[in-house]
Amino acid sequence: MTWPQNKRFLFAGVWLAFAAPAHAAPTLMLEDVLGSSLRHYPQILESKAAIDAQKGAVTASQGIFDLELNNDSYARPSGFYNGRITDTRLEKRLEGTNTRVYGGYRVAEGDFPIYEDKLFTNDGGEFSLGAMFSLLRNRAIDEERFSLMNNELQLNAAELDLLLTKISVQHQAMHAYAEWLAAGQVVQVRRDLLAIAEERQDALSQRAARGDVADIFVTENRQYIFARRAKLNEAERAFINAANKLSLFWRDEAGEPVSPTADALPARAPVLVRPQKDAAENDVLKAIEARPEFGVLDATIKQEENRLALGENRIMPKVDVGVETARDYGDGSPTRDETEGMVKLNVSIPLQRRAGEGIVAQAKARLKELQYQRRLLDDQIRAEIRNILADIEAAEQNVALAEQEVQVALTMQRAEQERFTSGASDFFVVNLREDNVANARIKQAESVLKLFKSLANFYAATVNLEQLRIAEAS
Repeated sequence: MTWPQNKRFLFAGVWLAFAAPAHAAPTLMLEDVLGSSLRHYPQILESKAAIDAQKGAVTASQGIFDLELNNDSYARPSGFYNGRITDTRLEKRLEGTNTRVYGGYRVAEGDFPIYEDKLFTNDGGEFSLGAMFSLLRNRAIDEERFSLMNNELQLNAAELDLLLTKISVQHQAMHAYAEWLAAGQVVQVRRDLLAIAEERQDALSQRAARGDVADIFVTENRQYIFARRAKLNEAERAFINAANKLSLFWRDEAGEPVSPTADALPARAPVLVRPQKDAAENDVLKAIEARPEFGVLDATIKQEENRLALGENRIMPKVDVGVETARDYGDGSPTRDETEGMVKLNVSIPLQRRAGEGIVAQAKARLKELQYQRRLLDDQIRAEIRNILADIEAAEQNVALAEQEVQVALTMQRAEQERFTSGASDFFVVNLREDNVANARIKQAESVLKLFKSLANFYAATVNLEQLRIAEAS
């Protein structure tokens, strides 16, 4: 591609703002629109609220590791035995594992039947410490931790979705701003063309009154005035529509849309940075690394990997080991004076594994599907950026051609006016030359608009946060 050496493109030689009155509104710049849309656009605020909601879901899922205080009481209000027990335990699950640690205090009072001898404690009560470990099933993952992992991944995806939303909104805002500028340029062209016809009408009327020209020229010029006024009305309507579209992104501090008026048009269009000549492939690689879509897709892939691990976990046998130490204090039976140590073992073997095997098969198939999606996304982004680079090159060439066309049309129009003044041309050709100048200027504005949009497309496709005015505000 043949990029010019200057990296910045100034839409110069093209822009003519409306004639602004002395009390003109402040000029509306691209930075103003992009800053406003980033602060107030509802879709961005919605994505931020979604992040807050997902943070709440993560916090709720982390509740599986909260410290718990449990208390059990046991008493016989009637009968021969009057034994009472109070058993209090603090229990906490450790993060990252399926290990539970606990400490408790139990005290018994009164009389118990012999078959409940294990409930007796010395009068100072029994203190205990213990832990439970999972060796196979539930060691690395279980339903509760699977839910926590997924919520954390969904929070990451929500943050990436916010970035994706910002890019999309800023991209749309740049397009809307460019369309507003172009619509303003078209109005100015139509207004200038009408002014020429109106000035000529006064001169022709005076000349017709003196008998220098035929009355038909006055009538014909009036026809041109009507036609040009109709086109001006159409251009002004298009400008109002463009302003209303831009108001979705240009909002006041209360977040209400504001439609910019003609006197807010800048005297010059903004300066945009074009891609370097030799940066095409590098831009593609950077975009693949930076595009939020990949992060969202990778989070989904990780969720399915967790689901696969969960299914494989359900196939495993359950082997839980517990250790506990306990000691009684105070007066009581000498058999309870020593510190006790205990080891517990719980084994559960699934004889049928359809639930786990079904989850595994489903997760593996889903992972293949997501990998194909990722490959397609990679291919699409590469093609998208190459197409945009081609669009930029073509748009630049069209801008240069449009500038040349304007100059040629102006030359032809001046020459025809001189010929008409000298009597060597007719009125029809003069108006034709004027229309050609107007059409060339409109084509020039449209070509600048296409280049502006192509550069905005490039910024969005390559996640250029600086040019989208996201980096400094995020």
